[in-house]
Amino acid sequence: MTREEEIDEAVLFIRNLFAAVDKGSSIDSSEVDTMMERLVFIDGQLPELDLEYASRLSQFEKIVGHRWEWQYHPRMIMQGTFPLDELPDHVRDILKQKYYQDSCC
Repeated sequence: MTREEEIDEAVLFIRNLFAAVDKGSSIDSSEVDTMMERLVFIDGQLPELDLEYASRLSQFEKIVGHRWEWQYHPRMIMQGTFPLDELPDHVRDILKQKYYQDSCC
């Protein structure tokens, strides 16, 4: 499988998971872990996908990250404690406005 095909497969999985969450379907932790791994794998190549995830942080706030990538720390982001400088440029301003309103950094 080519990298492009792997990215396409990852995007399809992530979007299907987003759709399931939006419909109120329950998802298990392994599906969420797979989504996180695939978001990290894509690594900002599709900024719109990161923005979709960023807009749904509250749906994934119970995730306890075992890796440091920002996608694994929705609760820290929502609390305004995840380092802003470690958020990708394409989501930083949106997340800063929403969760870091009183932060100076």
